[in-house]
Amino acid sequence: LGYDCHRDPALWETSWSIAQKTYCCTSVGLGCGTSAPTTTSQPAATSTSEPFDCEADLVNFERGWSDAKKVWCCQLKGKGCEQKCITAGCD
Repeated sequence: LGYDCHRDPALWETSWSIAQKTYCCTSVGLGCGTSAPTTTSQPAATSTSEPFDCEADLVNFERGWSDAKKVWCCQLKGKGCEQKCITAGCD
């Protein structure tokens, strides 16, 4: 599984699938939205930093997070997951 993360990077918000956004964000730092990881000239120790802070603005994740951040944080951290009502009488 792989995506061409350098094809149409200016159109990532409208033309890339959530899966491609997540893949490209975590693998090359493209398609991350406002939470994009920064590229620094720091030593290798910074390479272990995560692409998203899943605690930041957690109370407003539905409107404040990019789709890629929602997917990444939900799948890997269990944070910001869309809750679906599966019992009778849910509002």
